Amino acid sequence: MTLRILLASAGRRNYLVEWFKRALAAEDVPGQILVGDCSPDVPAQYSSDGLILLPRVNDPNYGQEIALLCQEHAIDLALSLNDYENSLWSELGLARISGPTKFICLPPAVQTVLEDKLLTYYALAAAGLNVPLTVSAFDILYGSKSASALGERIIIKNRYGSGSFGLLLSNIGDLSRDLETSLARVRDVRGREVLRREQAAHAVVLQRYVRGREYGVDVINDFHADFAGVLARKKIVMRDGETASATTVSAAEFEDTARALAHFAQHRGLMDTDIICDDEGKQWLIDVNPRFGGGYPFSHFAGADVPRAYVRWAEGKSVATEDLLSYTAGVTSHKTFSIVGERS
Repeated sequence: MTLRILLASAGRRNYLVEWFKRALAAEDVPGQILVGDCSPDVPAQYSSDGLILLPRVNDPNYGQEIALLCQEHAIDLALSLNDYENSLWSELGLARISGPTKFICLPPAVQTVLEDKLLTYYALAAAGLNVPLTVSAFDILYGSKSASALGERIIIKNRYGSGSFGLLLSNIGDLSRDLETSLARVRDVRGREVLRREQAAHAVVLQRYVRGREYGVDVINDFHADFAGVLARKKIVMRDGETASATTVSAAEFEDTARALAHFAQHRGLMDTDIICDDEGKQWLIDVNPRFGGGYPFSHFAGADVPRAYVRWAEGKSVATEDLLSYTAGVTSHKTFSIVGERS
């Protein structure tokens, strides 16, 4: 059997493409790793076995075309590294399609919650997880809520933000000015600009600032949505909103939080999260992304191999945590840049 895996919106993540190719070889599974993107110049294609040109996520025919392209290229497993694309896959119900392609995306009801930082706050708090107080900018600007309840330092976020887009660290004295900056560049759930001020206010949230040490934590479920493992890293250096240097830490201290989130989300595969441990050791969940995030490479460098776990699960095999989802704690590593392309 040949296993053909599609990594959609892989961008510059050539390392992930290469790790999936190595996973096929390590499992002695014949197959191909294909990259899908709306741009013919996507860098990740140079590490792949081929490029599939995909429609843009705002194309009204996207759903029909992605299904046809996966059928045409005999794709067995498809995953996206883009938040807006994952949202659309979920909305289209691709996870429930009983065709030959297995799409890794959330059930629509869960996706609707986790792509919305305000709904995430309410849902995860109700599930017993620690989440910083979060309010809508609309309720501050046009409603009866006061920003003073958030404390002196305040985080401003795009309610439907991807990565660090729209993230601002403010304080109660500068909040009015910083809110105007955020409202001027906010995006909706599909990544489109929001022009009307009141609509923009609904698309911005304010979150209580939590002082402490920030960690990147990957929560991993198998393809039956059963908890499989957790990977944790202490962030050392950030660059453009993504971890640039990190040190792996023991997964054990984050397992309770990870299991609770895994039970809530019922996701398949890897879910990228950010957690702050405050001065009292309390863990605060500040961000959740149901995809490979920018922090996974540090865990891979330390010994974890989630791409190989994906290959095994796609083959209907089991994965022992101590086999592919364990790693060495205390390993510090750093991201670098490389050049790819075709020489004429």
